[in-house]
Amino acid sequence: MDCKIFQINLTFLEKFVLMRTNGKRGNWDMNHRQQQALETKQKLIHSAKKLMASQNYDSITVDQIVADCGVAKGTFYHYFRSKDELLTQICHSVYDNLNQQAETLTQLSCLEKIGWFISNWHQLMSSYNLQFARQTVQLYANSAESGKYGENLSQMEKGIEILQKYLTEAVQQGELKPSTPVPILAKALMFTMQGSTLYHCMHEHDFDVLAWNQDFMQHIFHPLLQPYLTVPWPR
Repeated sequence: MDCKIFQINLTFLEKFVLMRTNGKRGNWDMNHRQQQALETKQKLIHSAKKLMASQNYDSITVDQIVADCGVAKGTFYHYFRSKDELLTQICHSVYDNLNQQAETLTQLSCLEKIGWFISNWHQLMSSYNLQFARQTVQLYANSAESGKYGENLSQMEKGIEILQKYLTEAVQQGELKPSTPVPILAKALMFTMQGSTLYHCMHEHDFDVLAWNQDFMQHIFHPLLQPYLTVPWPR
């Protein structure tokens, strides 16, 4: 498993907070502790991802994670209430990292950012360990069956939130009509993207994710937004 794909980097805000001091030792100590805490949390996530590359998720224990990371078991529960919460945060990192990268692409229009987000999401899906994808699907299915929806299902909500933000910006920038049904379009796009993940888990080598992305952009994404465009599609 390529752990770099899911590596959780510090956000721009976190970096700013960690670097900023007011010339007071107390503030510096606090920022230093914050940085150490973030680094420890990242190490735990890295160890979990490494183990998931070679083992079934259900067979991995917290003891194995902390042993690989070299920290005490209590440290794990300082950052995560359970192993499932750790998995959920790994999933969130995919969306967070894509969103942060898209925000730096200031030369792109809002519609281009949406296209970039979707295409790179499919690129990640084609690259990450298939076992990991199946484990996340299983986690959500088990949560739904037991009635424990909560934050375990918020991965999809995270994607919808990001797509809705870009669609709203497209309306505000005049790229889409004011009558554009933003919430519905965001859900339609995300539901289709998540559906491709499930299909990928079921069919593995029989499903070319990158080829699907091209079909998705041409036959779903563009036609779906076409009635609401106020400007020609960016080329």
